[in-house]
Amino acid sequence: NSLIIIDELGRGTSLEEGSGVCWAVCEELLKGETFTFLATHFQLLPRLANLYPAVANYHFLVEQQDGQQQQQLAEGDNGQTNLFVHKLVKGERAEAEEKNYGIELAANTNLDSEVVERARAFVPKISFTSATIPNIGRFDERCLNLLKSIRSMNRLGMPPNELIDNLRLLRKDFLTETSTLDEQHMET
Repeated sequence: NSLIIIDELGRGTSLEEGSGVCWAVCEELLKGETFTFLATHFQLLPRLANLYPAVANYHFLVEQQDGQQQQQLAEGDNGQTNLFVHKLVKGERAEAEEKNYGIELAANTNLDSEVVERARAFVPKISFTSATIPNIGRFDERCLNLLKSIRSMNRLGMPPNELIDNLRLLRKDFLTETSTLDEQHMET
């Protein structure tokens, strides 16, 4: 009955080593039943959800508005303002959202503009190539969702009759969903 909160594990070393340390610690924590929050900038870590059904990803939204708005925090390359709205949403960030905002935030500090521009020019030169972690297909996603549902029911401590009824419903839904996937797969 523990809660673990981890913020930026592995950030004091190289990107590759930090990602590796963070990944390994996460895998170790996943062996237990401890509820864990992990905040990270490592873009590889959300892929844990593809391999472990107990992992759920969340991220904060950033809205882009025109540069004339009062709540300006960071002006991006496109002249729009990035408004950090602090809205937490479930799921991994979409690839279209895979943007870092550190340089835009630095531009709004007292850093010399030449330093900010040098940083902006340097980023593409040191960009980390992401490791290959498998993406899951729709069938695998349904299997993982089924496992998550079963684990949730187990943790709730349902009476045996109620558990059996719920498992029957899950089985029926799962077979219906996956048979549709099979038909769609056959058509392509």
